[in-house]
Order: sequence, then structure tokens, then C-alpha cells
Amino acid sequence: MPLQLHIENEKAFVTANYSGSRELAPGTEITAINGKSMAAIIALLLPAIPSDGHNLTLKYRALDTQFPSWYRSMIAVTDSFTVSTGTQQTVTIPGAAFQTLARDGFLQEPSYRKTLDFRMTAQTGILTIHSFAATDIKKSGQHFRKFIDSVFLQLQQQKVQQLIVDLRDNTGGTDNNAVYFTRHFFDKPFRYWDRIEVTKDIARQIKGFARLFYRKPEKRDSSYLWKKSKITSEFNYYTMQFPAAHPFTGKTYVLINGFCMSSCADAAAILSCNKKAVLIGEETGGGYQGNNSGMMPSVRLKPTGLMLTVPLQQYFNAVDTGVHTARGVMPDYPVAVHTADILRQEDAAMTKAWQLIRQQPQE
Repeated sequence: MPLQLHIENEKAFVTANYSGSRELAPGTEITAINGKSMAAIIALLLPAIPSDGHNLTLKYRALDTQFPSWYRSMIAVTDSFTVSTGTQQTVTIPGAAFQTLARDGFLQEPSYRKTLDFRMTAQTGILTIHSFAATDIKKSGQHFRKFIDSVFLQLQQQKVQQLIVDLRDNTGGTDNNAVYFTRHFFDKPFRYWDRIEVTKDIARQIKGFARLFYRKPEKRDSSYLWKKSKITSEFNYYTMQFPAAHPFTGKTYVLINGFCMSSCADAAAILSCNKKAVLIGEETGGGYQGNNSGMMPSVRLKPTGLMLTVPLQQYFNAVDTGVHTARGVMPDYPVAVHTADILRQEDAAMTKAWQLIRQQPQE
């Protein structure tokens, strides 16, 4: 379907129209598609979209960027769409090929000229990290540790007291990088992960040839604790972590949304739990208390051809286990994304950060 939609308060609004129909201008409310109400469509799509725990912000973010694909997968494959609007209009539009519709940030991953960006504005640093993935960072010709070191050295040398970190749409990536980033907000040792667990069956498989690469999991009560690997540092962060050379001691504001997942959500959780930052925006898509990931073997199922991927490790963040159970990292200042903001290209979360900065007493 050649429409990009934003779901707000269980209603759907057009944010981009690729059909050529003038009746479906951006901002138009869509009440039904092919005779099925949007409420019924949303109710069918939400359970099909995977997310951590009871989180919904990831699901709605997925609908913002991938609604045509989810509709095709879960509702119907059709050559045309009869769309009803909030003004009682009915418009029939032809379908379009995926290759015709897909573009940066809609039906395909967004691309960035630079994965890491930093700038100074009004004595405030603005650090954007689009991804922690080493492959993404290398692709943009950058080196994570060198970049982060230079940013925090500059903040220290210029005595900057306000920092905005934009982690929105950062779906995670390399744990080494997420941990290294987090170290720049601590002035004493801290815990990042509490532990990594595996099942008894996985623990039993670490024997013979596998012992050349992985250490035998440690049995503790009824659990099996995964240990540091002999070939990668990706599992190292359940031990005590130490501050970076130039930790930031000013006020930090972190922007988050439903596409903050995996290692990005871990970093946000640690900053939130230790009160190292003020979080602004939406609940993260990744879990506050941890996630299932790590080594993830896949198998293609016959006769459907569906790919089944099974994460083998369960990560537990070093956070307060009594809050946010089965939820993401919660913002200190919730800021919803409204259709009007999208159409006007206004950034409500960033605006809120600047508002909070202006309210800070001047030194």
C-alpha cells in the first residue's frame, strides 16, 4: 500500500502519500482499508510484531516505518486498496511494488552519512549515536573509541556543563561500544550486566572442541552462568566496569524512543538506574532488566521457508529488579510523537531537552 501512516491514540494518519491521489494528503485520517476498520487492523498487527516483554512503543514505531509490509503479511495481499477517511470519503488507490516504495527510513533501514555525530550549540554538546554496531560505524569511516574519546576530552577542556545525547532509532549493536560509551558518565567503578545465563542443555554442550573457544558455564543453584569467552570480549561486562579517562560530570539529557533496542537499551538502563542522565522521549523497545540475545543460531523451516532464530544467552542488567518488569527503559519526561510534529518536521523531544536546559540555574 503506497501510504506511510502514523498511529496516534489508536487512529491512523497519513504522513506520506506515494499513490498520486490528492484526496489522501498528509494529515488525512484513515478510518478503514478494504472495509476493515483501522482499529481492527491495528488489533491484528500489534500482536504479530515482536518486542521485549509488554512493550508497545517498538510496535508502533514499526508501524510508522513498515505498515505496508505488516499489512501485506498479516491482513491481505491485494492489487488495490479502498481507503475510507475521517471526512467520510472513500478513495481507491492502486498497490505499488516494494522496490518502488522503499526508501530511506520507510520500508528499509535509514542510512546516515555519519553514524556518529557531535556538535556544539550554545555551550551545549549534542552527541548523536545512530548505532553501536561496529559494522555501521566502520562503514561510515569512523572509529568508535577514538570518536568518543575526542568528544569527551573536548567537553572537559571546554568545561561544558550540558550534554544532549540522541540515541533515538539506535537499535543496538556491539556491546563493547555501548559499554565504552557508558563508562564516560561514571567517576567510580560500576556494574553493567549482573550476569549472563544459559540453559542446562547449552551448558552441557561446552565441552571438547568447544572448550577451545568458550569457558565452561558455572552452575550456581539452578542456573548456569555464562563466562568470558577466549575469542571475544563481547561477554566480559558482568564484571566490575571502570570509568573512562575523561568522564562527563555535567548534566546529561538522553533522547530515547521505541527503536532503542538491545545494547542501546542496556546503556540507557544503566544510565537511568544510576541517575547519570535525564531521559526524554518514549519507553525504549529494549528491556530495562535485560534481554535474550548473544549467540543466535538460525534454521530454515520446511516446507514454509520461515527462518527460526533462537537466542542462546539471557542477559540481566545491573539494575533495580523491582521496577519496570517486562518493560523498557522509562523516560523521566515522556514526550509522544504527534502527527502534527511529523508534518511540521518538529522535534518535540529535542525541544523538551532545550527547555530543561534553559530552566537550569546559570553558573
